[in-house]
Amino acid sequence: MVISTSNIVIPDDIKELIELLAENIHDKWGEQRLAEGWKYGPFRDDILKTHPGLVPYHDLSESEKEYDRITALETIKLILKLGFSIERSSYRLSIKNKEDQSGQSLLILKDDQDINRAERFEIAFNHIHLLLKSLLMDRNDSAPFVSLVHELSRKHALIAREAGKLKQYAKLRNALVHEFFGKANYIAVPHEDVVVDIERIQRLLNVPPTALSISSKRVLYMKHNDQLITVMRQMEKFQCTSVPIYQRKQFIGLLTEDGINRWLVKRFESASTIEFSGVTAYEVLKYELRTNVIFMARGTNVYDIEDIFEQKMLAKQKVDAIIISDSGSDQQFPLGIITSWDLIKID
Repeated sequence: MVISTSNIVIPDDIKELIELLAENIHDKWGEQRLAEGWKYGPFRDDILKTHPGLVPYHDLSESEKEYDRITALETIKLILKLGFSIERSSYRLSIKNKEDQSGQSLLILKDDQDINRAERFEIAFNHIHLLLKSLLMDRNDSAPFVSLVHELSRKHALIAREAGKLKQYAKLRNALVHEFFGKANYIAVPHEDVVVDIERIQRLLNVPPTALSISSKRVLYMKHNDQLITVMRQMEKFQCTSVPIYQRKQFIGLLTEDGINRWLVKRFESASTIEFSGVTAYEVLKYELRTNVIFMARGTNVYDIEDIFEQKMLAKQKVDAIIISDSGSDQQFPLGIITSWDLIKID
């Protein structure tokens, strides 16, 4: 049976609870999703377990926050409807039964700034821990945090960059959790700058850069019937060593400096001078050795890209380039190109 709360009015002095509860509702939902193996993605995909809502509460749009606010509002109204009162003390908010004369607190929401910082730190830390375990597909809740950081630093540049701080924050977290003497009695309280920083790391790792954001900003591609001399001039202008070749919208090959050099050597073997006139990019493609080009969608995140490079490396298959197109099809013009050097430059 649904209990009607339409006649309940929220007192002004506890309206701030709505936002606090809304944020907690979202954080708990996200924590559960991460524990189930979900991760952030620009679109919801129940097979890949990606969801666009797996971001910190303050990064949600106002319309998305409103869903959580409605849930929080209805929760508070139901508490009042059922005969409980919500009172605010100087350093905490407590909910008490109207008929309970003992004053025993049934639910305590701490409002002290120091405790709030400690709790924010712990929430961010726990989210990061869940994310690290999901990246290793390790569902063992006892997996040590520092071990995860160390192992994942070998394959993910973002985690490697933050590894030093994460290991230090693990020590602080141990002090917060293992030396906890009861409510409002943390042995250590993190500075606001530390809390802001670990929340930044949580956002960065939870919503990593996309393929398009780390790809080469100036994309050069040429048509199969473009003159070779034109292609070479464009490669010099763009300072690139390879260029995708397309026939209409279909990718047909990657023309590289090595392939062009092999064509030049072959021409020198049969003539003292080289004639470039009439030579097209398509004709030179046949001098390319087998190249390994992978296509990925613009929303693919950097973790997946790094995994691809690692898998190919373990299989002793060099990846010459990852071409970013709108949906990851080789029948779409490139939006960006990624090489192993681009991964090194991630900041």
